[in-house]
Amino acid sequence: MISKNDLWPHQRKSVDRISEQSAPRRLLAFEMGCGKTRTAATAIAEHAERLNGRGYVFVVAPKAVVGVWFDELSRPSYKQLLAPYLIDKRYRRIDSSSRVDWFASRVAESNALGRVAVFILNYEMINAGRTKNSKSQAAFEFSQLRPPSGIVYDESHWLANAKSSRSKTAVRIVYVMGPRSLVLCLSGTPFTTTP
Repeated sequence: MISKNDLWPHQRKSVDRISEQSAPRRLLAFEMGCGKTRTAATAIAEHAERLNGRGYVFVVAPKAVVGVWFDELSRPSYKQLLAPYLIDKRYRRIDSSSRVDWFASRVAESNALGRVAVFILNYEMINAGRTKNSKSQAAFEFSQLRPPSGIVYDESHWLANAKSSRSKTAVRIVYVMGPRSLVLCLSGTPFTTTP
């Protein structure tokens, strides 16, 4: 069981509300510095407990934030439940035809240890737009073959333009996920006046 002792009251309340839902889907719109990452990481860990070490989760964030996510999910308190993987320069060296297999093998390895794999990648790596760039498409293709058990869109205001390929990709991934899958959107950026 994850300890929530180091969370602030609003973070504990948010994690409890997420875990109480049969279809855990939430927007965490805390102000900057109020702990969105820690709240979401704890929610991922609680979701992983319910999954009994099966499946995987995507954390999609701007490039500048992926390292913060890796550091957070590498904390000792999550070690028994989560296996974080940073999609970085080493991943880009993998032959493009082997990238979907790379995802599958990391999920299998993590699940064999009773842990949920968490892939941390930037928005460009998840995008399945018109580009033929296989490094972008590998994560999306894998999600369509084997839907994730959860997904977190950090700085989700990056998905504000519903016509963009990034937003369409985000919706397509969530569409194939099961009804009990965790879907979190995080943003400290105020909403604009347009839809």
